Amino acid sequence: MRLTTVRLLPVLAGVTAILTCAAPAHADPNTTYLSYGDRGVGVKCVQIAVGVTADSVWGPDTDRAVRAFQRSHFGHADGIVGPQTGDALMNRLNAYYGWCYSVIPTSY
Repeated sequence: MRLTTVRLLPVLAGVTAILTCAAPAHADPNTTYLSYGDRGVGVKCVQIAVGVTADSVWGPDTDRAVRAFQRSHFGHADGIVGPQTGDALMNRLNAYYGWCYSVIPTSY
């Protein structure tokens, strides 16, 4: 039984490390990220930035557009708008949409 326990510890430690490293180092625990199923003004700003119908509901069209945006800017896509994606999205919006800074997660 001990041999099995000893073998599992490195495996479990590796899984824990992967899970804890998944969050960005600059992630603010008070920041609300945006993703599939969300609704509201923040989603509307994301939709305007990625060029889909701005109905304030994150559905399949918004998800596809956000993932395509992320792949084109970062080479990977998770479909979650956090500070890195939020910064890039805000760079696409003109000054008229400055109010979106308060509803899209950014590093600003």
